[in-house]
Amino acid sequence: MGSTVLGNSIFGDTELGIDLADDGVTPNDGARNLNAPNDDMDDPVFTSAVLTGSTLTVAGYVGSAPGQATFAGSRVEIFRADNDATGYGEGRSSSARSPPTSMATSRAASPAPR
Repeated sequence: MGSTVLGNSIFGDTELGIDLADDGVTPNDGARNLNAPNDDMDDPVFTSAVLTGSTLTVAGYVGSAPGQATFAGSRVEIFRADNDATGYGEGRSSSARSPPTSMATSRAASPAPR
């Protein structure tokens, strides 16, 4: 059974905030592995981020390439993060989330984190 973790504040660690297999960062490969934690879901890739006034608009995809259907409908949450020694950041405060889409690409806009 899977567990859903949404909107949590996970930061200030010396390593990754979430490491499901306790094996470090797993590179995106565009494939699902139903025997791995979280089905071995790829990380989101942000292709742009634009701050207009107090609204941050981001675009990107989940998978190893834009338009890939493997992770269509994925929910992406965006967090304010401090610089992190791992280079992957940790979520201090929730800023936005994307609606699921059928093309594994999404745009989300929200007030910019403070």
